[in-house]
Amino acid sequence: MRHNIHILFLIVVVLTEITLALIPPNQALTGFQQGPILVIYVYPSVLQLKQGATGTVRILVHNYGSSPAINTSLHVLGPSYVNLTSDGIRWGSNLTVRLGAVPGGKDVPVTFFVKLLRKENATVQISLIADNADPSLSSFVITAVESEAPTGESTISSNGHLIVVVFAIIGALTLLGIYINNRSKFLKTRSSKKKKRKS
Repeated sequence: MRHNIHILFLIVVVLTEITLALIPPNQALTGFQQGPILVIYVYPSVLQLKQGATGTVRILVHNYGSSPAINTSLHVLGPSYVNLTSDGIRWGSNLTVRLGAVPGGKDVPVTFFVKLLRKENATVQISLIADNADPSLSSFVITAVESEAPTGESTISSNGHLIVVVFAIIGALTLLGIYINNRSKFLKTRSSKKKKRKS
């Protein structure tokens, strides 16, 4: 009985090796890649914005499959205080870009603009949907930052300049006062010497 099982096992192994030898190289891998495989790349992944400022986000959609993705659309969704647009005219917290067919092995670039309406961090979700491919998901983060020249620093700088000007004026007035005082003393001394000579 054991001898028969051993022979059967050897037969299975030999048949498996023959089958693998008859299959063309990479056929199995090619079979898995027949359909479209969509991937999203987002640049930058972290966008720093001041309140009220606008930034640019670039997306690269790549189809790693060998066949085109049909009726593909890109959906971008942000919170209510984030505005999105692809044409600079229509703004909103969500954006849809119709890509149509994405050929296999090809890239499709998408550029849109982001405006931060209030000083608060945000996460923007991105989804890519096609009729014949699995959805692809990604996201990017908006970090709210201070303005380049904060009001406090500007005020301190202005006050510093004002103090310098005030001290310069005080110094000039002091020197002028000393000069007038010395001039007055000199004139008095000269006048008194003339009177002594006359007497």
